Amino acid sequence: MTNKEKYEGKIVEIFTPGGRSLGQLQVSQVLKDNVLCGTIVGTDIETAYYLSDGIRVKVVA
Repeated sequence: MTNKEKYEGKIVEIFTPGGRSLGQLQVSQVLKDNVLCGTIVGTDIETAYYLSDGIRVKVVA
């Protein structure tokens, strides 16, 4: 299963490599199976996270 299939269209919790929560992201698009793009839940802020940076991702909904 690709990261696009796992995360696109879902709400995920993002964690630092050390385990600290960075918040939740409504994933709108996964680029090159490495970049999660979307909106921070509860805001209008758009951002992106690189999976290759060592973040951990947990699907919430």
